[in-house]
Amino acid sequence: MPDDRKELIAAAARRLLLRRDGKKLTVTDIVNECHITRQTFYYHFEDIPDLLLWMMKRNLKRSMQEASMQSTPEESLKYLITLSLSSRLFVEKAMHAGYREELERLVTQSFNSLIERILRRWHFPPGCTREQMSLMLRYHLNAVVGLMRSWTEEDSAHIDETVRDIYRMMAASMNAFAPGGATRLPEKLKD
Repeated sequence: MPDDRKELIAAAARRLLLRRDGKKLTVTDIVNECHITRQTFYYHFEDIPDLLLWMMKRNLKRSMQEASMQSTPEESLKYLITLSLSSRLFVEKAMHAGYREELERLVTQSFNSLIERILRRWHFPPGCTREQMSLMLRYHLNAVVGLMRSWTEEDSAHIDETVRDIYRMMAASMNAFAPGGATRLPEKLKD
């Protein structure tokens, strides 16, 4: 029963966030929306950020399971990008509802976990150090998050090609660390 209540509270919070335009979400709003007492809310969640983090973590867990079931790393990446696009409105509304710092941290950690899982499926090159792996993860995390922030309708119209290009860039950086990989800059970039 407690998980059902948590789901009820989460569904109410999601509806409220999607209906609001930048207004702060309150416990009063949520308990009124799902017809529970404040005590019931606080039995399940410490506060609103705790609720939002629980919602995102739950969705992340499901997403990671689904992404890992895709047959190729490129399909996993496409799944994650498509999922991110579909949940972007919720995340933006939650961030504008007064919980930006907590949610940005969780979104960053979530993307890092997802990108790491995709890269691990490619089997990091044997010569790749832990520091290089960490750098590569941070690089790709920031690249994907940056792309998601500036995503356009044109990108969505050509999502297969866009994801393929992102995948190729990620794979190329992996190959740079492989024995005999591309470790020199091309002649045109040296100047």
